[in-house]
Amino acid sequence: MKQVDEEEKRSMQATDPIRSPELESACPGKAPMLDAAQMMRYLETVQELPTLSSVAMRVNSMLLSMDTTARDLAQVIEKDQSMVSKLLKLANSSFFGFRSRVSNVAHAIMILGFNAVLNAILSMAVIDAFGVRKYKRNGLDLPAFWRHAVGVAVVARYLSHSCEGKRNENAFTAGILHDIGKVVMAIYFTDRSIALRQSMEYAGISFLEAERRQFPLGHASLGVFLARRWNLPEDLAAVIAQHHHPGGVPSMNNLIELVHTADALVNVHLEKNGSQEAWPICKAAWNLMGDKIRTVDQWLPEVEKEIGAACESILGD
Repeated sequence: MKQVDEEEKRSMQATDPIRSPELESACPGKAPMLDAAQMMRYLETVQELPTLSSVAMRVNSMLLSMDTTARDLAQVIEKDQSMVSKLLKLANSSFFGFRSRVSNVAHAIMILGFNAVLNAILSMAVIDAFGVRKYKRNGLDLPAFWRHAVGVAVVARYLSHSCEGKRNENAFTAGILHDIGKVVMAIYFTDRSIALRQSMEYAGISFLEAERRQFPLGHASLGVFLARRWNLPEDLAAVIAQHHHPGGVPSMNNLIELVHTADALVNVHLEKNGSQEAWPICKAAWNLMGDKIRTVDQWLPEVEKEIGAACESILGD
C-alpha cells in the first residue's frame, strides 16, 4: 500500500464538509461548505461545463425520434469529418469483425445498423467532450477511466446480444456513460476528488466507501445532472443513477441490469479490482443472464479482444 505523508494525512482529516473557495468568493459571509443542495447550485453556475458537439446533439435528438431515416443520419454525421473518420475506423476494426471494408457513413449505417451508429457517435462525442488533453490535472486517471468505460460498454453490449429477446443497442452508450459523474467530480471538485483517492490508499477502502465519506452527492447523482444538462434519453440517465444499486424490480429494457453486471464483471475479472463479494450482482441480473455470469471465464477472453479493438479505435490506445 502506498505511503501517505503527514501533510496528506492532515488534509484528509478535514474532509467531511466539502470546502469550496469558489463558493466562498461567490457568497461572502457564508461558510464555505457544500452540502448536496449547494453542490448542485454550484454546478448550475458553472459556465464552462463541457458540451456535446452540434453534430452529437443532433444525433442525440435522433435517438429520441421515430421519424429519423438512415439518410438523415448520414447527412448529419458527414458534417463532422473528424467523427466520420472515427466511425469508419471503429466500423473497420475487429470490434465489429466485418470482412468487407466499410467505406462511408451510409455503408456503415447499412452494415452496422441504424441504432448502432447512433450510439457509437454519441459515445465518441461524450469521450471527446472530456478529452484527456483538456483535463489533465484533476485527481483522475482519465485514460484508465475511459478504458474502463469502454470495457463496460463492450461487455454490456455482448451481454445484451446474448440475452434472448433482450437486445438493446443503447447498452454500449450506457456503458460509456455509467461513471461519467466521476469526471464531473474530478474537474469541478478537484481538491476533494484528490483527497478521496488519497483516502482510498491511506485507509484501504473502496471508492464507494471513500465517496460516502467525502461527498454529500456521489458520482451517480453528478452524472445524472450532466446527462440531463445534455438532454440525454431518460433510460441512459437511469443507468447512471442506478448502476451500483438497481431496484428490486427489473428495469423496463434491462439496461440497468446489463451495465450493472458488466461493471461488476470488468472490475472483478479484468481489472482485478476486488472480489465478487465486493461487486455483488443483483438478483434481477442473475435472473436475466445467470448463465453468462456463471460462465464468464469461458467467453470473457474473446470479448477482451473486442475491448482492445474498441479502445484502439475510440481512444487511440
